[in-house]
Amino acid sequence: MGGSRALKAWREVQSILRAKGIEHSVHFPTRTYVVHDIVRDLSDVSDDAENVYIIIGGDGTLNVAVNGIMNFNKTYLGLIPAGSGNDFVHSNSISGTYEDIIERITDVSRVLSLDMGVLTYNTCLMIKAERWILPQNNGISIMLRVLVLMQMCV
Repeated sequence: MGGSRALKAWREVQSILRAKGIEHSVHFPTRTYVVHDIVRDLSDVSDDAENVYIIIGGDGTLNVAVNGIMNFNKTYLGLIPAGSGNDFVHSNSISGTYEDIIERITDVSRVLSLDMGVLTYNTCLMIKAERWILPQNNGISIMLRVLVLMQMCV
């Protein structure tokens, strides 16, 4: 959570979670342990538990989090919007107060399933890699991702 919007949102979200008695743990990214790593480690569980992860940030943070998920069948991801554009939030009609959004996120009977694209490619070292692409990242955005990946291998 790098931005001041995210930190401000976290303070409010934390007080809501505490007031509602919702058990939670908090993981802040660092320079060496980023959102992708946190979600990867948390979602790479072998037990039958279903986990809800609340991401505070914008489209970029959400995209990085989705790409860290190891077990899509047992992982529920919710977003508290704290980005600059929040295109994902707007394109999926997610609105309300933080309390409203937390209520919806923690009610796993009200899951919004999304179709995502997957970009599969070989890295410069010829290692197969995949990147999940959220619905709002379509068209020109996908082409730009491919071009950026191609440039990295030059």
